[in-house]
Amino acid sequence: MRVAMPIAAVLAALLCIASSAASAQGTDVPPRDVYQDRGRGQGNTVALCVNGAAMMASFESALARELASALLLTPTVIEIKTWRPTEPLDYRLPLMLEEIYIQFAERCDGFMGFTLAQGYPEWMTITRPYLVTRTVIATNTTNVRKLTDVPVNRPLGTRILGGVDNQVIMYLQSLPEKGRWSRFTYYNNKVLIDRLLDGTVAAAFVWEPALYRATGGKPEAAGLHIIPSPFALYETEFGIAVRAHDTFLSAMLGQAIDALRAEGRIDRLLAEHGLAAPKGPGK
Repeated sequence: MRVAMPIAAVLAALLCIASSAASAQGTDVPPRDVYQDRGRGQGNTVALCVNGAAMMASFESALARELASALLLTPTVIEIKTWRPTEPLDYRLPLMLEEIYIQFAERCDGFMGFTLAQGYPEWMTITRPYLVTRTVIATNTTNVRKLTDVPVNRPLGTRILGGVDNQVIMYLQSLPEKGRWSRFTYYNNKVLIDRLLDGTVAAAFVWEPALYRATGGKPEAAGLHIIPSPFALYETEFGIAVRAHDTFLSAMLGQAIDALRAEGRIDRLLAEHGLAAPKGPGK
């Protein structure tokens, strides 16, 4: 599906104008002498960057090309390499805000894979989400159909220092002391899923795309199944970061996201890249 608007020439012109806008101010903007702002005016192209070491890199690269195509633009997809590693089966970008600013100045029109969260600097904005993910409870025990089926003497696993981990802490504290499970925490999703598969924990609160990627898209074939949560778990939404003055680009990317979501293309890309269950005909 094409976004019904002849935007290529307009986009190029407005991006060129935006490049001469006043520079964003703030402590997270690096000194002007450490980078060269390439400007815009790239013709009918758009440069979309991805974290090449992130679990969703192949999906986001494919999605970037689809979005550019919907906007009748030629995509330049750039895999950003970082000297700090991204944790296994994770999406977090191990760059400081100053480093991200330089990537925008020198290479990127948009940067895939940013969560819709507060606390971003004033020079950055995030498009509407192209992906909404959830955390699920997975177990390797066939007779466990709900969390209360897990014996209290068997531990639960979580990924430490996340919003869902805080939810689990609060939930456990709300239970009578004798009815609380032990909570085993792990630093990354890979170790968490490994400990679920080897039986160290009886159930785990797992980011769903990581669960599918770790099991080749087939958790059931790996002996895992998902059970309902006794409380609503936080969702994680992903959008595209752009510089705040690139308002036209942000709006057009948002329209392209809506178009691809409406026709089911994003869901199909997720399944193709092992991040979700395949959708059957008509689903």
